[in-house]
Amino acid sequence: MSEVWQVFTKHENGIKVICKECSGLYVNSGSNTTNLWNHLKFKHKKKYIELDRLRRGVSGPEAADHLEVADNDAE
Repeated sequence: MSEVWQVFTKHENGIKVICKECSGLYVNSGSNTTNLWNHLKFKHKKKYIELDRLRRGVSGPEAADHLEVADNDAE
């Protein structure tokens, strides 16, 4: 199961998911989690970096080399 599911729960209708970080309701396109990862990447960068490290098996600052984290990032 994808690490992204640590941040999302399936809505009772089975089609949408709820973000645990912002309580937003988003469409889940089946087994594809790309839109969920993109939500984290653009709205919750710190959480994205944390989960991206887990999924890629990387620890330390090199996991975020390709991202610039904004100081005003909402968690």
